[in-house]
Amino acid sequence: MLLVDDEPSILFTLAILLEEEGYRVLSADHGRDALDQLAEERPDLIITDYMMPYLTGAELISAVRAEPKYADIPVLIMSAALPAGIDPREIADAYLQKPADLDELLSVIKQLIQA
Repeated sequence: MLLVDDEPSILFTLAILLEEEGYRVLSADHGRDALDQLAEERPDLIITDYMMPYLTGAELISAVRAEPKYADIPVLIMSAALPAGIDPREIADAYLQKPADLDELLSVIKQLIQA
């Protein structure tokens, strides 16, 4: 899976937790880096923050959906705050508010990967 977050501590912690659960994790600290990672390897899932430099989570998802070979990759937005009027479920397959409960996160990941 591909984790995208501009907060290094969150990125590191999530990567460790998910690797301990047996997932192979790629990391990107902003949307442009995430697109570069996609060019290298296709993940089963993208977990992205919303508020990030260079590309917001919405812009990243839009770029992913616009590319036919990536359009079917499920996307989970995990963010502490969203701009007013944004419904993350309209642009992503799932949404969790940070800080997310680990059991809930793992459950959503399993659902998205198996879908």
